[in-house]
Amino acid sequence: MANYNGKQSFTVPRQIVLKNGVNVETLAGPKTLDKSSSMIQVLNTGGAGRVVNLPALKDGMVFWIANSGSGGHDLTVTKPDASTILVSDGKGLMIACDGSQWYQVINA
Repeated sequence: MANYNGKQSFTVPRQIVLKNGVNVETLAGPKTLDKSSSMIQVLNTGGAGRVVNLPALKDGMVFWIANSGSGGHDLTVTKPDASTILVSDGKGLMIACDGSQWYQVINA
């Protein structure tokens, strides 16, 4: 848990832009994310169910994963402990890590 020192909060005066922060891709097989992967993943299943493997646990790591495919082909997001989360066509997942496990924050 974060500890805050009570000092005045930091204000960002304009929009934050993540350099190379969005990856748009049609998958031809499984995809493995790592610490250098874009935070936002817009993935087309390419006409088949596909697997997205999450990286090792890292405190504060966050991914937004969207399934831009069609035809009823799910993305299966696999955590390092082998548990999975399905992301259906047109749906998205926000997943975050606290260093001890990955948490599904939003799946809509």
